[in-house]
Amino acid sequence: DKWSIYTSALNDLDPKFKVEDGLIAYYDETFIYVQEMATGKKDKMVMNDKALDIDHNNVHKTIDSINVTRSKIWANLKVGGDWKPKEKKITLE
Repeated sequence: DKWSIYTSALNDLDPKFKVEDGLIAYYDETFIYVQEMATGKKDKMVMNDKALDIDHNNVHKTIDSINVTRSKIWANLKVGGDWKPKEKKITLE
């Protein structure tokens, strides 16, 4: 099958990023996305009302930690100089 490449992956290789088995998590300057590998079903969570300026070589300056499951995306984000937890219940569709 076709391979996909995610240059902004958030995965368990980083101990501060917890992603449930079978899921892929990645980000851009506005959203954290989650996708189920087996089905391709997706959902997303907006990080902020304005796009964040993320240093992709040091993502922890903006995204401290995440916990992604099939039902929820949670992240501790730096927005406007302050750390703010953000959470969204999701439905993979």
